[in-house]
Amino acid sequence: MSADKVLECPRCPFATELRHHLEYHLRSHYGSRPYKCDKCTYRCYNQSMLNSHAKSHTNVYQFRCADCQFAAKYCHSLKVYSAGKQSSELD
Repeated sequence: MSADKVLECPRCPFATELRHHLEYHLRSHYGSRPYKCDKCTYRCYNQSMLNSHAKSHTNVYQFRCADCQFAAKYCHSLKVYSAGKQSSELD
């Protein structure tokens, strides 16, 4: 990070160059979770987190393994599955 662009948290060692990242981080210190799910009690710090959470209420599995029938709601879940599959193939 460029020293002249670093934004630091006044309460902990967190630092970033992006103002909105600092804003989201500060919400974690102050307990501010302005984004609320309309289907359950989930609340979060930003719209991106809420969008990701909304997938938990659907039956859409858009991330699919190229080698088998595995499907996931989240890209990260497919990556974890693929890494484990590759690891077991090496055994």
